[in-house]
Amino acid sequence: PLTVRSQAMMALTDWALVFDEILQPIESGESLVDLLKVLLQSTHSSVAAIAAEAAAKLLFANRLCDSNLIAELLVLYFDPNTKESSGAGSSIELGSTTRMQQCLSLF
Repeated sequence: PLTVRSQAMMALTDWALVFDEILQPIESGESLVDLLKVLLQSTHSSVAAIAAEAAAKLLFANRLCDSNLIAELLVLYFDPNTKESSGAGSSIELGSTTRMQQCLSLF
């Protein structure tokens, strides 16, 4: 279930890189940016890591420019609770905090 959701989030992010309309709010007024902000505040570290990677990808591609989103990413990057000290293979897994730290180090 988390694997499917993480792949769906990354697919939406990739679509947003190609189609600007995906970043626009839908009829209910919510947007992909709003979803990212909610997921970044998740208590599950893997969900927050996936959202951080998606947000970093969109920011790096210059698709987003949201100061609140950048602030949340900075908090995640410097939060000592997001440091992971597990094995060498964990950095490749989608949702690992090591991978999130590597993505956020671009900024």
